[in-house]
Amino acid sequence: MTSATSAITSAALSTTAVTTAPPVIPAEYSITDLVLAFFKEKVKEIAKAGSYLAFWTTEAIPDLPQNVTKFNFLLRDFKNFISTTEIPEKLHTLSGSVTTLLTDLSSATMEKVGTAARKVFKDTMSLINSTGDGIDFASLFIPISKEALRWVTGINLAATLGFAGNGAVEQIQNISGMTKIDTKRTAFYLINLARDTSYVALAVIGLGFVLTGTAMVPWMIVTCLTSGLTFSIGSYFYERLVDPENNGKNLNPAIVVKNHVNQRNYERRFA
Repeated sequence: MTSATSAITSAALSTTAVTTAPPVIPAEYSITDLVLAFFKEKVKEIAKAGSYLAFWTTEAIPDLPQNVTKFNFLLRDFKNFISTTEIPEKLHTLSGSVTTLLTDLSSATMEKVGTAARKVFKDTMSLINSTGDGIDFASLFIPISKEALRWVTGINLAATLGFAGNGAVEQIQNISGMTKIDTKRTAFYLINLARDTSYVALAVIGLGFVLTGTAMVPWMIVTCLTSGLTFSIGSYFYERLVDPENNGKNLNPAIVVKNHVNQRNYERRFA
């Protein structure tokens, strides 16, 4: 009798275990997950932050060991190396943007064509930036004249001006195109606008030095770079914590996939 009861109980438990749907894990980023994701995804930004921090430290305390300055240059070169590795992906992205533009030219409205053309412009400027950084990195191993590097710097700054200027216009259009007050979206666009304005200022100041042939004033350049990076990081965290545009940016992809796999495996049991 006892054995029969145990068997019935075990069968009931087994049936419950099979038929109970898997628990859904909360997919929103936690602060810890987001910080870890930032360190994984934004290696170049971390290198920039370390480089700028080393620069400002040497500005504040000039008598620091020479190794601090070397550390600054090392991180800058590492950032340029990361930019070099991004060139193939950016070439692929630009190719896709050009294809989309050519397709839209024959069949789409002028508004859609304009959007596609802007995308081509942004991707082109981004590719030029990475290529400029790549040439700067290559100069560590290949002799390149100072005059040639000056022109590379000028072209890089012009691309930065185009990319950031276009970004600033987009943020202004995003704000002006809102049909109702949305403080979260407005704050997000303003953070991005501050970021893009910082890089516009960097490009204008840098081009002024290049075109006049005068030596760059490092603190002016690094001030703009530090400001731009600060707002870039702020935009990254704000978008993933608040998700102002409701695009699901606050969701951790790894957990979303895990929930999907668990649900799919559960459904297969009854297929």
